[in-house]
Amino acid sequence: MQFYDYVPLQDQVRRYSGIGEVEAQAFMREVAVRMIKGGDKNSAAQYIHDQQWIADRKPYYNVYPSIIPLLTKIDLDFPGDAVHFPHNLTSLVVRLPKGHNQIVSPHGELRSILVAPCNAGPVADLVKYPGPGLGVYLDCGEKRAGSDLSLFDYAIFRLGGINVQQSLDLTPIDAYSQMQDVSFSGGWRKQAIQLLITLLLIQDDPNLINPDVLSKDDPELLNAIGKNDQERIKFLRDRAFRRRGPGWEIGRRYERIPGAPYVVPPHPQRYWVGTGRTKCVVKTRSGYVVDKTKIIQLPTGYLEK
Repeated sequence: MQFYDYVPLQDQVRRYSGIGEVEAQAFMREVAVRMIKGGDKNSAAQYIHDQQWIADRKPYYNVYPSIIPLLTKIDLDFPGDAVHFPHNLTSLVVRLPKGHNQIVSPHGELRSILVAPCNAGPVADLVKYPGPGLGVYLDCGEKRAGSDLSLFDYAIFRLGGINVQQSLDLTPIDAYSQMQDVSFSGGWRKQAIQLLITLLLIQDDPNLINPDVLSKDDPELLNAIGKNDQERIKFLRDRAFRRRGPGWEIGRRYERIPGAPYVVPPHPQRYWVGTGRTKCVVKTRSGYVVDKTKIIQLPTGYLEK
């Protein structure tokens, strides 16, 4: 399965212009200052969040296609204060699958989502945002006219003192896209935000999330998961994280051969947990067999034993 990459603004400039990495960094710092002076705070905020993501060693989630419809159906009628970043992260990129993605904009498939807090660090001073919220950047393949530079749909998604569903209905897209003043509450944008919020609530449920290990370690990881060997899983995870940064796979266990009889694995559902049930998380509930009559048609060989 192949996934779209998120390309930071300075890397896009470097690729487009052919300049070196150091020159691109210096150029983007200068451009960010100009953007702030010119009132384009959205682009400047994205540059700052890009730098935060790079400093965090580019953490990512690879989201498999079969899990996307399940995650975008979870009820968001709960307080925004319950949303929190997993794994002690301060930024995250959600990478969507190539060619198998159900979230489609007029410009093509949703490719990636960058998310970072907008009420902390330089961005808080830049956008003057008063409470908890997320800076959300959606890449759907839209390009600037006459270039290969990406355009993003951008919004500050409010979390403090508001219900998540209410925030979704009220949040407009700001002026960084050609589609301006459009609410996040409709169509593909709503699906994208529903997916993002649900992903932030996933903790360490092995039915939903597993570390994205090195390809040579993949069979060993599956074996360790089957045996619930947490020590081995941690070893394989840490080895991959040291080489390419922290990454996780979401919903890989939900992929199957089309048309084959199968068992639906435990599926995601929102729960309130902890003392007083004040912490909102997404966990799995029991699965089930789909069309049990097909199971007897499988040539298992067990009847000969």
